[in-house]
Amino acid sequence: MRRFVSTTREPPGNWTRRHDERYFHYSLGLQAVVMALGACDEVSLFGFGKAAGAKHHYHTNQKKELDLHDYEAEYQFYRDLQARPEAVPFLDEAPGFKMPPVKLYW
Repeated sequence: MRRFVSTTREPPGNWTRRHDERYFHYSLGLQAVVMALGACDEVSLFGFGKAAGAKHHYHTNQKKELDLHDYEAEYQFYRDLQARPEAVPFLDEAPGFKMPPVKLYW
């Protein structure tokens, strides 16, 4: 949301409309990371970043990121999980939830 507002200069209320029109959805990788946060004592992320020239999927030759996902926002989310989890607003809302340590390996 932070990235959307700063990049587009639009109010947060426009986010859903703008993304629904393009069939936007979160990547399966992001969904798996969020699930792991609730199920694991520690979360280690390997390959959740984009190096220049790298294949986008390990199992295809796709090099271009599709606009179905906001990858840059997802990469920032992973960095926030490791460096400043308090910046992720919904994580502290669940009663009894304790944020596990997150390690990134680019």
